Amino acid sequence: MFLLAIIKHFSLSPKESLSLLSNDSKYLAHILAKGLKNDFRPIDNLILEFNKNLEKIIGFSKNK
Repeated sequence: MFLLAIIKHFSLSPKESLSLLSNDSKYLAHILAKGLKNDFRPIDNLILEFNKNLEKIIGFSKNK
């Protein structure tokens, strides 16, 4: 779910999105702090989608 949201909101390929999660997610942290080319709208939309789906995410973790 997280990877799909990154693909959708950051307009990246699956391979590029997956690479954001490698190397201790340092580049993802950089994007979250600085924006995507100084644009924070994709980050805002990503966070809004997570908030909208938070109950589902919690449900997944409880079922594990």
